[in-house]
Parts: sequence; structure tokens; C-alpha cells
Amino acid sequence: MKKKIVFIPLGNQVSLIPVIMEEEKTAGGILLPEQSKGKAIENEGIVDKIGTEVTKVKVGDKVLYTTFTGKLVGTMEDIRVLVSEPNLLAIIHEVEDPEIAKALPRFK
Repeated sequence: MKKKIVFIPLGNQVSLIPVIMEEEKTAGGILLPEQSKGKAIENEGIVDKIGTEVTKVKVGDKVLYTTFTGKLVGTMEDIRVLVSEPNLLAIIHEVEDPEIAKALPRFK
């Protein structure tokens, strides 16, 4: 039986499941990375596990983090990104009603 590797973040670390963005291809079939398209260098991820000192995010939150932050861990089938909480840029909330957006929690 194949064993599964489980990562448990320590301290202020957050384990993220990276959200894979669609890659763009040229007419010749060359894949273009996000950096070459002149887009911002941020990634999205879903919080999978949190360390004991994490206070601003919870499991299931969709977050924004910079590309060069964190450490890739896991296997090709089950990849995670470990990021420290201060390096998270934002929690992403998808809302249709602007009044709901006003009611979202704010942190000091």
C-alpha cells in the first residue's frame, strides 16, 4: 500500500492548494508563463491547513500570495505551497452584491 505524505504547518505557516491558472499558448504551441504576458506576479491558493499561530485566515479561505513566496512541497499528484501568514497578500471573497462586500470582516 502506498503511503500518503501529510504536511502539518508549524507556527505561522499556512498550507495552500495552488489554484492552477490556464496557460496560454502561441500559434506555434509554445506555452507562455504569466511573467512573459506582463501580468502581475501573484498566485491564488485555497488554505488547506494552518499552523498554531495563524490568526487571519482559516481553512477553506481563497488567498492571494506572491509567486516567489513559499515553498513547494508534496508529490506531483498532491502539491502544496507552504507560506508564512505575513506573506499572504489578501483573502479573496467572490460576491455579486456590493452591499455584501461592505459587510466583510476587516482586520487591524
